[in-house]
Formats: sequence, C-alpha cells, structure tokens
Amino acid sequence: MDESGVYNESDLAPFHRRLTELRNILQHDMESGKHPPAMTKLLERQLNECENLLRKLQDSLAVLSPELIPIHERLVNIRRQLVALAARETAREVAYSNAYSAKLEDLKAKRSASNTESEASEADSKTPTRESTPKPDGHRDKDGRESRDGKELRVKAELKPIQEELRKIDSKRVDGKFLGPGGTVPASQAVCSSLLEECFEIVQEIRAQDESKNVASSLRPIYDRLSEIRKELEQLVLTHRWSLRETDLWNYSLSLQEIDKMRVDGKFVDAEGNRPEGQYVLLYLLRRCYGLIYRLLSSSEPVSEELMPIANKLSTVKKCLNEVLKYGGPFSPRDLYPSSLVVKYQLALHQIDSMRKDGKFVGIDGTVPEGQGIVMAHLNECHELLEMLKESMDDAEEEEYVEEDDYDFNDPSDDEEDEE
Repeated sequence: MDESGVYNESDLAPFHRRLTELRNILQHDMESGKHPPAMTKLLERQLNECENLLRKLQDSLAVLSPELIPIHERLVNIRRQLVALAARETAREVAYSNAYSAKLEDLKAKRSASNTESEASEADSKTPTRESTPKPDGHRDKDGRESRDGKELRVKAELKPIQEELRKIDSKRVDGKFLGPGGTVPASQAVCSSLLEECFEIVQEIRAQDESKNVASSLRPIYDRLSEIRKELEQLVLTHRWSLRETDLWNYSLSLQEIDKMRVDGKFVDAEGNRPEGQYVLLYLLRRCYGLIYRLLSSSEPVSEELMPIANKLSTVKKCLNEVLKYGGPFSPRDLYPSSLVVKYQLALHQIDSMRKDGKFVGIDGTVPEGQGIVMAHLNECHELLEMLKESMDDAEEEEYVEEDDYDFNDPSDDEEDEE
C-alpha cells in the first residue's frame, strides 16, 4: 500500500483493529511474564514499526478534503478493477499458450513413436497440418477468429462502463481542478488528479495488451524488441532513477530512433509494403518507452533556461493529446478536423522540430544547452501520441467509406427534394 499509494480509510481500518488487538496481547504477556523479556522486547519493536507505518498511511489520507473523499474512494476502487482485469487477461493468455504448447508436444511425441509405411504418412507425422494442429481450449481452426473477436468484445464490454465513469469523474474538473461548494478549490487536488490520470493510463495499457494478440507475424520482431526495451527502462526507473545521465540512455534512444525510421508515412510496413495489424500497439510501446526515458532524465538532469519555453510548449501539446486520447476512439475526421486539432498539433510539433540544427536545439550564442535528452524524449513522445490519434482516425475513415459506398450519388430523388 505504501509503495502504490492506492488505498482508502476502509482499507486501513482492519489493520488498525488488528494492531490494537496485538498491542493488548503483547501488553498482557509483558505484565504476566509469560515470555522472556528479550522476545517481548523484539515483538514490541516490530509492533511499533507497523504502527508507525500505519500512522504514516493515515496521515497521507488526512490531507484529503471532505469534498474529495468520495471521489478518491471511487478512483481507488476503479483502479483495482482495472488492475484485476489486466491481470486476468494476462493469465488467460498464458494459460492458452501453455495449453497449446503442451498439446502440440504431446502430438509430436505420439506421431514420432508410431511407425508409418508411406513417405506421405511420415511427412505428416513430422509436420502437423493446419487441420491437425491442436488448438488450446476455446480455439478452433475455423472459428479461431470468432473466438478471438469474442474475447476482444468481452474486454471492451468490461472496459466501457469503467471508461464512462472515469470520463464522468473527469468532467467534474474545471481547468484541471475539482471544485467544492461555491466554486472553491479543495486541498489535495494532486492526489485525486494523479490517481485519475493513472486510471486512464491503465485503460490504454489494457487496450494495447488486448490488441497485442493481433500483431501480425511480420511485426512481431519489432513488438518483441520494444517490449524488451520497455521492460529494461521500467527496471531502471525502479533501481537507478536518480543517478542516470543522458549518456547512460543513449543506446536505448538510438534503438528507438532506428525502429522509428522503419515507418513509412508513419506506419510500419511488411516486405510487400502492406500495413499489417498491430500499428496501435507498436505506437503505444514507442510512446511508453520515450515517456520512460523522459521520466528517467527529468529525475537526474536539469533543463536549461533557454530550453524551458520549448519544454513547456511540449508539455502543453502532450497534455492536449492525452486529453483527446482519454476518450478512446476511433475518431473520425469530422470529430477532429472542425477544430483542426490534428493539423494544429502537427504544426506545433513541426515548428519545434524546425528549431533543431543537426538534431540538437542550439542557444542564441551557438552553444548546446543542457536538457537535450529530456526535450527530445518529450518531443518523440508527443509524435507517438499524435500517430496514435491518427491511427484511430484511419480506423474510423474505413468505416465511413463503407457507409458512403452505399449512397447513390445519381439518385434523382435528391434533386427533386432540392427543387422543392
């Protein structure tokens, strides 16, 4: 609880009751001399540590204003629901994978042990056919896609009410703040706001995790490499967050840039130039990796005063893009283009990109100010967020074109209506 920071009063109440009971038991044993003094002294020291930690957790909740307590408690419960959903989907995929591997190995063992007379039979025993290859429980060759689609629909169905509730809570904020009676701004805004943003992040994580099952085989090497980089960066956040320098993360940045260069018009393509499934997942992983690099560098390296305006502008763009992505998708052009959102963000990022010389931001006197790595990680993360938004638009455009194909532009009835 202390590490996650996700708890409420009802979570702490059982610990408070149990520690009170243990304090009474220990006090009784000390007075009766039931146990050696050394043992009771050790137990008392451990009990004191537990009580101090509980007091620390209670004090952190004491800063919550009464108006925000219901919101905080609901967000804590929503986060638990999301974490449980993510864990359940991961466990289910592992179970399917293990079942498939076990059945395949069992089939190979049985076939290799049998003596066949014809070469065709021998070839079949070495190479299972598509029809004979076993499928994990719930997967069939013909209906495998239906089973997969069914799981996707189930995940989306479970996510939808949670997303709607998060959006409802988010809509209560004015200029990013929760308001109390009379328009007052209660204390402890950061606690509730950070928890709300974390819930939205977990929703995106679950969506990416669910869609990762559909990543095309041609994109699997990229997916595996990005997953590996992300895992290593997350480990660095836990172990070396305050001691890393930009040079320590150079190899990670270089690897991400090389993967970025594989894209054609913002999309990953296969050998034939097609755009396989799994674009959103790869963009999400790229964005997460750049975000982790930014987080690592911002903890250990300062940003010079010359680069602060750029850093602030990128923070604003990132915040706006995240606000749009919070509400899911897919987005159609009519959803976004009336206010020229995509064009606006593209121009803002292009303007910042054009300020670089030889890949670096240069000061007025021609020097290279501190904070290059932080600003570049921030800039790259914004680019990936924008690509994720455009990917959602592409999905919606395909659906819209199908609807337009059904419309008869030569229907004379339209002209008659216009004349009337």
